[in-house]
Amino acid sequence: MPRSSMAIRRALLAAPGALGVSLVARPLRREYWTLSAWTDRAALDAFVGDPHHRETMRRLGPAMARSRFVFWCPPASAGAPT
Repeated sequence: MPRSSMAIRRALLAAPGALGVSLVARPLRREYWTLSAWTDRAALDAFVGDPHHRETMRRLGPAMARSRFVFWCPPASAGAPT
C-alpha cells in the first residue's frame, strides 16, 4: 500500500487544481489518513475520475471497504488546516 500511496500523492500534486496533500500512515494498525486541498470540487472530481487513480482504488478496494470521505469548504480566510 505505501508505494501506491506515494504514486497517488505524486499524481495528486501534479493534478490541475490541487493545492496540497498530507498523509498519515499507520500500516500496523491498517490506518491511513489523507487530507487534500483543491481549488474547487470539479478539480477534485476530475482527479478521482483519472484512470490511474481509479485503477489504484480498484486494486485497494477490499482494504478500503470501511473508508469514509468528508468534504468541507472553509472560507479562504481560515488559512491552512492543522
